[in-house]
Amino acid sequence: MKKDPNDLPERWRRIVARVAVGEEWSAAAKAEGCSEPYSRVIHTRMKKHPTVAKAIQEIQAEGRKLAVYDLATAMKEAEEVITFAKGTKNAMAYFKAVEHRARLSGLLVDEFWIHHETLVLRPTLGTARSRVILTACPKCHGPLICANGCGPRVIEAAATVTQPPQ
Repeated sequence: MKKDPNDLPERWRRIVARVAVGEEWSAAAKAEGCSEPYSRVIHTRMKKHPTVAKAIQEIQAEGRKLAVYDLATAMKEAEEVITFAKGTKNAMAYFKAVEHRARLSGLLVDEFWIHHETLVLRPTLGTARSRVILTACPKCHGPLICANGCGPRVIEAAATVTQPPQ
């Protein structure tokens, strides 16, 4: 008896079911008893299998059928809210309902631009410290701002950093 190439192992079916509802591949694999190293690479192995994507799409389509709240229902409810807001002469409720209906129809789209930048300051600070040395007061060798009214001196240096005396 030849095994069907489109048939998935039971563990893979359970992982696909978890992924189809939004769980991460590695978390789904760990929850189904896979080891840590295997859970990190399982998504690449499963995506090579032709039945996996089809199975995920089928599960998601079935979920959409079960969730009967669709665009037509949402538009109908938004229209009811608009009618109610007009009847009660509530301008803010009317505005929000029209705005919601515009979002549903695609006329109004929210855009979020997220810019993430990581700054590594340690090398930059080290470079800056190697160029500038803050020294103690030349008269009393005290702190940078001393009782003599002397301010800090900045000396250009090549590559050494010294700390002021304490």
